[in-house]
Amino acid sequence: FQSKINNDRREKIENLNYLEKAALTLGTQITIVEIASYDHSVTLETAGKKSNISRQVAKNLLLAI
Repeated sequence: FQSKINNDRREKIENLNYLEKAALTLGTQITIVEIASYDHSVTLETAGKKSNISRQVAKNLLLAI
């Protein structure tokens, strides 16, 4: 599944800082690689680099499909 990050619904500074450190900023093209069955954490790929985010963080991302 490929998409583009539009926003973090809560828009709290700490959330945006966390996403920026993971190279997940507004307009970033992402591919959802995997959703773990045990804790529903999400593995994403951006520009050939994989990163993991928690289910809580993933729930608050707004994506353009």
